[in-house]
Amino acid sequence: MEPSRRLRYNVAISLDGFIVPPGGTRGWIVHDDRISLDNLCLQFGTLVMGRKTYECMLNRVGHNLLQKYTKENLVVVSKTLKSEHHPRITIVSEEFVAYIAGLKNTDGRDIWLVGGGQLVGPCLDAGILDTLRGLEKSGWTW
Repeated sequence: MEPSRRLRYNVAISLDGFIVPPGGTRGWIVHDDRISLDNLCLQFGTLVMGRKTYECMLNRVGHNLLQKYTKENLVVVSKTLKSEHHPRITIVSEEFVAYIAGLKNTDGRDIWLVGGGQLVGPCLDAGILDTLRGLEKSGWTW
């Protein structure tokens, strides 16, 4: 049976191949009014991200984005976060690739894999990533 939901990875990457360069600065990512996170989120029923991305989103613009999702649809892969301190998210600490593969076989809109290579690499290796999109010559493509 073909999974009903696609796992999609949209990434902003610098021309020299960094998602976030050493030191963690994201100054090379420019604001683009053509990109609406609200509209982008309409495509996705579930967000899956790592702890670093989650913590970054909590402390920045992404906080409002996170509020759009319920506990069942906001998945954070982490070995250190504890569910009693983060009741609004589903924490997956082991076998996250199998967990995500299982999500693909549930009903709903597509799944957005948010974050860096520690999540996307194993998903690529397992063959469960359906799309990977990033910068194009003409600008952003989502």
